[in-house]
Amino acid sequence: MGRGLLLRQAIDARADLGGLARQAPELARRFAGLCKELDLDDGRSTADSRRRRVAELDNTLALIRQVPGFSGFLQMPRIADLLPLAEQGPIVVLNVSELRSDALILRTDGVSRCSLPGVSPGQVQAQAAALLSADDLRQQGGSAAEQAAADEGVTAILAWLWEAIAEPVLAALDLLSPVPPDGQWPHVWWVPTGLLSFLPVHAAQGVDGRCVLDRVISSFAPTLHALGFARRASSSGQPGMLAVAVPSLPGVAELPAARREVMAVGELMPCPVDLLSGAEATREAVLGALNSHSWAHFACHATTDPLFPSRGALMVHGADTEPLTVADVARLDLTHAEMAFLSACTTTRSVPALTDESIHLTSAFQLAGYRHVVGTLWPVSDPVALRAARAFYGEVAGPGALRGERSAAAVHHASRRLRRRFPRRPSCWAAYIHAGG
Repeated sequence: MGRGLLLRQAIDARADLGGLARQAPELARRFAGLCKELDLDDGRSTADSRRRRVAELDNTLALIRQVPGFSGFLQMPRIADLLPLAEQGPIVVLNVSELRSDALILRTDGVSRCSLPGVSPGQVQAQAAALLSADDLRQQGGSAAEQAAADEGVTAILAWLWEAIAEPVLAALDLLSPVPPDGQWPHVWWVPTGLLSFLPVHAAQGVDGRCVLDRVISSFAPTLHALGFARRASSSGQPGMLAVAVPSLPGVAELPAARREVMAVGELMPCPVDLLSGAEATREAVLGALNSHSWAHFACHATTDPLFPSRGALMVHGADTEPLTVADVARLDLTHAEMAFLSACTTTRSVPALTDESIHLTSAFQLAGYRHVVGTLWPVSDPVALRAARAFYGEVAGPGALRGERSAAAVHHASRRLRRRFPRRPSCWAAYIHAGG
């Protein structure tokens, strides 16, 4: 109940107010206006002004719940209301505390607890710090020895994740055995908390080579509420893809494969692909085009803001003055949106002080309406990004149709292919995640 509060406010702002508007139009207008003001902003509002608006929203909700038929309007859900979310597979909430740490496993028949005695806030902090150090080594573009040291660091993190989290959870789920070549892949949703959201739980691998990727398909959600939002019914419509490529910008490293990446994606797609590349890919042009496409693919740089996570951005053309920010994307309300692939740097990382708010580019695209989002936990090299995109779209682009429901499996199999190609370089194959339904 204490996590993802800003995300929940923004999701609830999209609630269907049709019935309330018919019975109490003034309350509906007041509620919608307050939710819009409280939507993810760019950090300009003060804490006092936000508290005042939250208090006014609480008062408005109290009045709405007095309207006949609306006594439960936007109340916290009961466990019985959450259990149906596990119909497609178990949901594992990873709760880390100084008192004790546990995996809370939701299945349709109830909630069970799996103790995680090897996990503490200090240990998670140490692993997150080790991952950031490995990121620094890779981004410095140093010697082969430094790159190898970075991958050794990631390998050690994966081993800790396997021993401390993945192995006990998979044992509790009776999923410790690898899936045979012709077997049915089980699907698990992970809801990490705190700094665990920095770490690649989906790719945990023991020192003996046992790996989550050989046992389950993994998806992520920032909260159970956000997962339910991603699974809501979407409006039907002709699918189309927007592809955005920004291979060069002043002051940042070139992405020579960015345009080749979107061209390769276009060749695999069975639907029209509209390309915005280079100088055409401005903030306004991209925001306008997202409204008329069900699928979106971005091949560009991304940034995070260490103070205001809602200012994290995709670096489109003119990004020195007008990047495409988390707040820009989160304000969209795209009822037709299906899948967004963010082939950019570290799109699924918030700032350490606000990890439980889950404010980053991946969650922003979910909030905008995309049922499936592919994001990254750290920067991936240009050639690896091209390989990952080809493998992913080879799975979801069937003859004459796009299959968004295949997105999680497509990320999973693309990661396994990358692991076969780069077995000693987990920085290449453990970065991609699927978020959503």
